[in-house]
Amino acid sequence: MQNGETFVAKCERGGFAGFRLAPGTSIRIDLQKTNSVLSPYLGIVAIVGEFEENTRDLQEQAAGKDRCYPSVAEAQSISRFWGNSMTYSFVLNYQVNGLNLQLTNADFRFMNNGGNDLFRRVNEATDADWNAVLSAPLH
Repeated sequence: MQNGETFVAKCERGGFAGFRLAPGTSIRIDLQKTNSVLSPYLGIVAIVGEFEENTRDLQEQAAGKDRCYPSVAEAQSISRFWGNSMTYSFVLNYQVNGLNLQLTNADFRFMNNGGNDLFRRVNEATDADWNAVLSAPLH
């Protein structure tokens, strides 16, 4: 995913919305050699910056409209995006598992513009749900 490229996701309470990385967001991808015989390489994806979304604004929601749009097509057609002035920092670590990259752990930080951590969550991806969602085939 590159800055400005939109992806549509299902909203938590139903419907769909478009999301994109805000201009200036940095993406770093790295592959490091480890000392492990079973997992000799560690893939690292780091994203630092802001996200923008095209959900309905607060006035529309106050008027009774749902936050998200009823269809993928409608969410794709909306070109108005807005951010929440919060900086996100995601560091995702992957290992090669057969022909897939599997998430091994993740460090999520949500920061205000002063750079202070508002929320931090470190996950070790040991359950099947994480691995099913955050894996990708090698090409």
